[in-house]
Amino acid sequence: MIKANSISAYPDERFNEELEADNVLQLQLDYSIVRAAYEEVEAIVSADYFEGVKECENTGIGLRSFCPGWNGDLRWISSVNETAFAFFDRYFDKLGVVEKTKAIIGDCGDLIMYSGFFVVRSHTKEPYYHFDFSPEVGLNAFTLMTPVTPIGDAGNLLYHDAYEEERVYKYACGTAACFGGGFYHSTEPFESSEPYVFLCFTFGVNDLEHWDAIADAAAEQSPIYRHPTRGIVKSGIV
Repeated sequence: MIKANSISAYPDERFNEELEADNVLQLQLDYSIVRAAYEEVEAIVSADYFEGVKECENTGIGLRSFCPGWNGDLRWISSVNETAFAFFDRYFDKLGVVEKTKAIIGDCGDLIMYSGFFVVRSHTKEPYYHFDFSPEVGLNAFTLMTPVTPIGDAGNLLYHDAYEEERVYKYACGTAACFGGGFYHSTEPFESSEPYVFLCFTFGVNDLEHWDAIADAAAEQSPIYRHPTRGIVKSGIV
C-alpha cells in the first residue's frame, strides 16, 4: 500500500475486517428513506437517457445529467439549484449519515454533506479503476453509494483489498458503501436491460485545513456544492 503524509483530523486509516480493505465503511440505512428520495424525483432520474438539465414542475428541483464516460453509460444526476441541494441535504440528514459514520470512526470533528446525486447505469464494458479521494485524505472525506434498485450478480463493486488482491463487494438495498481516501475501486463489467440506480453523497470535514486535498473530488459530480466556509457555491461545471 502507498503511504502518504497525513493531513488528518480523523484517522489516516481504518481496516475493514469484513472487506479486508482500508478506508471503506459500510453503513446500515433505512431503505424506505432511500426509496422515498428516489420517488420524489423519479420522473427525472428514471427518464430515458439524457444529458442536460431537467426540473420538477411541482417542486422546482433542478437536476443535471452528465455522462463522464468511464467505459459505460454511467450518469451523474446532481443539483443545479439550491432547491435540489436542499433536497439531497434533507435526505442526508434523514438517513443519519453523520451519526452512523461517527459511530464507526469516532467523533473528531464536524462532518457535512458536500454534494448529493444519483448514479444511473445499465452497462460497463470494462473496469475503470480510480480513487475518489487521494490517499492523504484518509477518513476526512467519503463518497457514499447505496442502491435504490436491486443489483444483480454483476455490476457490483470491484476493489483492491489491503493485500492488492481484486475482490467484489455485493451491493445490497439498505446498506451503503463509503469510500475514503485511497480506496481503489471500479464498477464490475455488466449489462442490464433495467438501469441500476444509486443514491450518493460526498461528505466529510468542514475545515479548510483539509480542503485542497478534498475539493476536486467533492465538487466534480455537481454544478453546485457546499464549501466548508463559503456555503453553497458553483463548481464551474455546466
